[in-house]
Amino acid sequence: MFDIDGVYNTQNDRVWAVDRADADKNGGTQQKRKFPQKVMVWLGACSKGLTPLVILDEGTVDHTVYIEKVLPVAL
Repeated sequence: MFDIDGVYNTQNDRVWAVDRADADKNGGTQQKRKFPQKVMVWLGACSKGLTPLVILDEGTVDHTVYIEKVLPVAL
């Protein structure tokens, strides 16, 4: 599952500044949405190539969804 905001680790980014204005000028703060948009995809990969990409609807992928949407593409 991917979210649209991307991935970043706030523990790896540091800004050394004397005050808040200086920090904002040199990189500021990272903001992350509380509930970002997401997309769930399925892709098979091996040494012989790739399967077509399957974009799944929002929600849980249970055995029914897997059998109906993923297996026809994977097999």
